[in-house]
Amino acid sequence: MFRRLVPFLLGLLVTVLAFAWLLFVPARYVELEVLLLILILVAAILVYANRRTYYRKLKFMDPDNELMRELEELAPGTYHHSLQIFALALHAARQFTEIDLLDLKLGCFLHDIGKLKRAEYFTENQFADKDKFDDKHLERSREIILSHSKDGIEMAKKYRVPKDIWQFIETHHGTSLTGFYYKLKEQEAALEEENYRYPGPKPKTLAAAILMLADSCEAAARSRQDQDFEQIIGEVLAEKENDGQLEEVSDLTVEKLEKIKESFLEVLNYIYHKRVKRADQNK
Repeated sequence: MFRRLVPFLLGLLVTVLAFAWLLFVPARYVELEVLLLILILVAAILVYANRRTYYRKLKFMDPDNELMRELEELAPGTYHHSLQIFALALHAARQFTEIDLLDLKLGCFLHDIGKLKRAEYFTENQFADKDKFDDKHLERSREIILSHSKDGIEMAKKYRVPKDIWQFIETHHGTSLTGFYYKLKEQEAALEEENYRYPGPKPKTLAAAILMLADSCEAAARSRQDQDFEQIIGEVLAEKENDGQLEEVSDLTVEKLEKIKESFLEVLNYIYHKRVKRADQNK
């Protein structure tokens, strides 16, 4: 929030100083007065651009926004997965004042928009346990899965998503290995590991790191609901750390990771809680 106020406050300060100068400085200083008028104009432009970007972001948060509506209608599984990511990431991020929550919220909603290009090829958008690919088409599946971050940037350009949000689309997998790598490994297929990694880049901000971890933890918890969530979260965080996916986030400490882990555990227990059995349930 403070970062969004900086251009406005600077513009206001320059405007006040400029008018004070115009009122009290002798007329012979014409050049300085012209310079101040130019500064006023520049400040006004900065304020306008800042507010315009802010309101554009708010529009993308609207469920009736064209992009959000397409995501809900064409990729319903991805849309609801994004809502779960939103709950996880936001709960963790509220503990860190340096994070711009509006950017993170929008990043959660839009991080997977690249899946719109081929929504039916992603398992969360498939029904009746029918996978679009069988074992004969793993290579094609690999290409589509690994390209959805790049496709997301294309979609972001098409719909004019503010560039502040692009980092979440590009980095939500970093350079991690896709799950198909393990499937192929089990089949003893010959492969080069780098061909089964997402193109990256790795996250560089705390907000982007939280979204990456929330994405992986939610997916793992959804597919392993019979297991202990604390163990699942611990495994995901350890895997990302050991794989070097968090190494470029300079302000991520062990203490912050522990807070993130505790936040995720709390939310996952709320989302996937088991119903209480009633004494009269059979009746």
